[in-house]
Amino acid sequence: TAGGRMPQLATSPLDSLTESERRVAALAQGGVSNKKIAEALFITTRTVEMHLTNVYRKLAVRGRADLPGGLGMGPGPALPGH
Repeated sequence: TAGGRMPQLATSPLDSLTESERRVAALAQGGVSNKKIAEALFITTRTVEMHLTNVYRKLAVRGRADLPGGLGMGPGPALPGH
């Protein structure tokens, strides 16, 4: 509306993650190895590493052990062998 306020966007650090980063982070948080994440999401291990690096930076954490809860997006892809 003219002269009206724009609705505020959510400002949670989790909101800054892309869908791909969130999927990778949720699996990593669950203890899944980078190799298994890559296989499950049909991406390279290097891409998994890139996404995790971005996630760690955006969430200001040092590693997967520091990832916060709430990263899951519902049922994820079935992992090979599970």
